Amino acid sequence: MDSLSHLRRNFTLQQLQRHQLMTNPLLQFTQWLSDAVNQMADEATMMTLSTVDEQSRPHARVVLLKGVDDGMLQFFTNYDSDKGRQIAANPYVAATFYWGALERQVRIEGVAHRCNEAVNEAYFSSRPIESRVAACASPQSRPVNDDEVQGRYRALMDCLLPSDIARPSYWGGYNIVPHRFEFWQGGIHRLHDRFVYTLNEGQWVIDRLAP
Repeated sequence: MDSLSHLRRNFTLQQLQRHQLMTNPLLQFTQWLSDAVNQMADEATMMTLSTVDEQSRPHARVVLLKGVDDGMLQFFTNYDSDKGRQIAANPYVAATFYWGALERQVRIEGVAHRCNEAVNEAYFSSRPIESRVAACASPQSRPVNDDEVQGRYRALMDCLLPSDIARPSYWGGYNIVPHRFEFWQGGIHRLHDRFVYTLNEGQWVIDRLAP
């Protein structure tokens, strides 16, 4: 592969100044998320979720944000997946959003808690039938034969009615309760604007970080 060192992007869209920030980082995040949805549609909800395993090794993957409510960020997955087992062992997680069209990044750190059964049932039942069947057919993160999951999916689609597709006990959501936010706006000459919100005795404190 040719050298990648010559690849550069100039960030020129806008600046981020302290007086533009809301005092509540969740409201600031919601505003930026709304901007991203308007600009990027469904790609705006893609977030990189980072966890650590029992040997303190990091793991990261992209999941979909499905809600922002009551001070928490929500996503759904298989509780028996790698990320589910890692969260069970260590609930501290990080979520990263990068919205290239807006030259913005948000980093969020917090603690993940399982959603209650009512929330899990409500969201599972709202999913398309194909997605519900896929959740039942896939032993997520486990080694499988090449056509095993597709075979299980087809078999379930052939024999089940929509009313028969119950949520598996191993499938559900998490709420991330944040304790740190960082907002990054790309800047010219790599002089990016970075502001971090941290909790101090129940109050959010804002600091500017060097780029």
